Amino acid sequence: MPGVGKYTVAKRLRDILPARLIDNHLIIDLVEGICGGRTRDYARMLATITGIVYSLIVQTSADGIILFTNSLAKGLPEDEARLAAVKDLARRMQTLFVSILLTCEAAENERRLLMPDRSSKGKLMDARNLRELIAKYQIAHYPEHPNAFQIDTSMLTAEQAANKIVEHLKSCTALEG
Repeated sequence: MPGVGKYTVAKRLRDILPARLIDNHLIIDLVEGICGGRTRDYARMLATITGIVYSLIVQTSADGIILFTNSLAKGLPEDEARLAAVKDLARRMQTLFVSILLTCEAAENERRLLMPDRSSKGKLMDARNLRELIAKYQIAHYPEHPNAFQIDTSMLTAEQAANKIVEHLKSCTALEG
């Protein structure tokens, strides 16, 4: 969900690992700007732009880890398609796919929504909207995947969460096809 620390933890992981970071807002904000918001063309445009970006990633010779900060809703076809596209990207790059779900206790999650740096990035900052999202959606992820990992970030610093993820990555071995 918004505010659990996806971007903050991913930035820390990028510093620890040989990784590239693709924040979901890089693509979402671009598409919202082109479409003038989340209009009827938004989902189609988002899928198209994401497909182009992923194709370009596959064409690069860079090895290493790619970190995504997606927040995708289970049951929404366009969100489940975006998650499947990330998994397919790993297959196309012949690299590991690791599904990591960050969670956070409700009170801490709402507190984090008010962090000043969120406003400069156009991120959700309304606790009421967060509560509505939590009531309406579950996060789309692959809990059954052999490399899946879930971590509650409520009481962890970004560095602590990143270190736990690094430890998990050391145990991941199954390539997903």
